Amino acid sequence: MYNWAHKSGNNESLEKDSKDCKINSIKNVSIPCTNPVECISQNLLQVALAFGKYSTQNEICMINKGYSKELYNRIFE
Repeated sequence: MYNWAHKSGNNESLEKDSKDCKINSIKNVSIPCTNPVECISQNLLQVALAFGKYSTQNEICMINKGYSKELYNRIFE
Protein backbone atom coordinates (compact mmCIF):
# COMPACT_ATOMS: atom_id res chain seq x y z
CA MET A 1 0.00 0.00 0.00
CA TYR A 2 1.01 3.62 -0.26
CA ASN A 3 0.15 7.15 0.81
CA TRP A 4 0.49 10.31 -1.23
CA ALA A 5 2.85 13.00 0.03
CA HIS A 6 3.51 16.41 -1.53
CA LYS A 7 7.10 16.98 -2.59
CA SER A 8 7.14 20.27 -0.66
CA GLY A 9 6.23 18.47 2.56
CA ASN A 10 2.99 20.46 2.82
CA ASN A 11 0.05 18.03 2.64
CA GLU A 12 -2.69 20.52 3.59
CA SER A 13 -4.39 20.19 0.18
CA LEU A 14 -4.02 16.41 -0.09
CA GLU A 15 -7.67 15.56 0.56
CA LYS A 16 -8.98 18.18 -1.89
CA ASP A 17 -6.41 17.33 -4.58
CA SER A 18 -7.08 13.59 -4.21
CA LYS A 19 -10.84 14.15 -4.53
CA ASP A 20 -10.37 16.38 -7.61
CA CYS A 21 -8.16 13.77 -9.28
CA LYS A 22 -10.63 10.96 -8.57
CA ILE A 23 -13.53 12.96 -10.01
CA ASN A 24 -11.58 13.91 -13.14
CA SER A 25 -10.40 10.32 -13.62
CA ILE A 26 -13.96 8.99 -13.40
CA LYS A 27 -15.11 11.53 -15.99
CA ASN A 28 -12.52 10.21 -18.45
CA VAL A 29 -13.42 6.52 -18.15
CA SER A 30 -16.32 5.00 -20.04
CA ILE A 31 -18.09 2.09 -18.36
CA PRO A 32 -18.99 -0.66 -20.86
CA CYS A 33 -22.48 -1.28 -19.39
CA THR A 34 -24.86 -0.02 -16.71
CA ASN A 35 -25.61 -3.24 -14.82
CA PRO A 36 -22.56 -4.38 -12.79
CA VAL A 37 -23.56 -8.06 -12.87
CA GLU A 38 -23.94 -7.87 -16.63
CA CYS A 39 -20.60 -6.10 -16.94
CA ILE A 40 -18.74 -8.77 -15.03
CA SER A 41 -20.22 -11.68 -16.92
CA GLN A 42 -20.09 -10.21 -20.43
CA ASN A 43 -17.32 -7.63 -20.47
CA LEU A 44 -14.80 -8.60 -17.82
CA LEU A 45 -11.86 -7.48 -19.94
CA GLN A 46 -13.46 -4.10 -20.68
CA VAL A 47 -14.19 -3.54 -16.98
CA ALA A 48 -10.60 -4.41 -16.08
CA LEU A 49 -9.27 -2.03 -18.75
CA ALA A 50 -11.58 0.76 -17.56
CA PHE A 51 -10.37 0.29 -13.97
CA GLY A 52 -6.76 0.33 -15.14
CA LYS A 53 -7.35 3.53 -17.11
CA TYR A 54 -9.00 5.16 -14.07
CA SER A 55 -6.10 4.18 -11.79
CA THR A 56 -3.49 5.43 -14.26
CA GLN A 57 -5.23 8.76 -14.85
CA ASN A 58 -5.66 9.26 -11.10
CA GLU A 59 -1.95 8.65 -10.49
CA ILE A 60 -0.89 10.99 -13.32
CA CYS A 61 -3.15 13.71 -11.92
CA MET A 62 -1.65 13.38 -8.43
CA ILE A 63 1.89 13.43 -9.79
CA ASN A 64 1.08 16.53 -11.85
CA LYS A 65 -0.15 18.22 -8.66
CA GLY A 66 3.26 17.60 -7.06
CA TYR A 67 2.60 14.41 -5.07
CA SER A 68 4.59 11.22 -4.91
CA LYS A 69 3.81 7.81 -3.46
CA GLU A 70 5.20 6.81 -0.11
CA LEU A 71 5.23 3.06 0.44
CA TYR A 72 4.35 1.64 3.84
CA ASN A 73 3.74 -1.77 5.34
CA ARG A 74 0.37 -2.67 6.77
CA ILE A 75 0.60 -4.95 9.80
CA PHE A 76 -2.55 -6.74 10.95
CA GLU A 77 -5.10 -3.99 11.17
